[in-house]
Amino acid sequence: MQNQNFIIINLNQTISKAQLHEYKLERNRWILFGIVMFIMCGLSIFSYTISRDILELKQERITTIDQIVYDTNALQKEGQIDISKTDIQNLSKLESEQILWSPKLKALADITPEDMSVTELEFKNRKLIISAISKLHPGEKEFKVIDHFIELLKNNIQFSEHFTTITFLNSERIRSKGQEMLAFKVVALTKKQSVKRK
Repeated sequence: MQNQNFIIINLNQTISKAQLHEYKLERNRWILFGIVMFIMCGLSIFSYTISRDILELKQERITTIDQIVYDTNALQKEGQIDISKTDIQNLSKLESEQILWSPKLKALADITPEDMSVTELEFKNRKLIISAISKLHPGEKEFKVIDHFIELLKNNIQFSEHFTTITFLNSERIRSKGQEMLAFKVVALTKKQSVKRK
């Protein structure tokens, strides 16, 4: 017998290079499409979450505004009480006699000379005691410095209003780092407020 050699070829497994390349391209397209779709879905979910939070915040704001309006109307209704002419006059008188300290303290800071510092303020029994310290230049008199400061206080209407008198209280010479200094106090007496008893 003669030996017969057979060559077996499986045609089902034969794939050309072109087909293999096309297959890889198609697979890469699907992977890229999947990534893009995943990103788009993520962005959609993110946008939905942001929009929902904004709507909730807007609704909370509207609710808060409505509550404020409701409370304001309720307070206005509660505040509708009868006020007599005497009550209005007494209130006006009280407001006119009140001392607003903020403008006075600002005026005090503005008129205080550059070589002088206010170190302490004390208000007790209708008296405002101002403690200050000032440099003394050679040959300068103590009372000249104090009198000048008192005149500045008296001539400033914003500060001197509500005070009947502004006078010298006491003084003391001190020496600091070779510099002659003057520590002194002046007192401003407020007007006596009249209290009307029924």
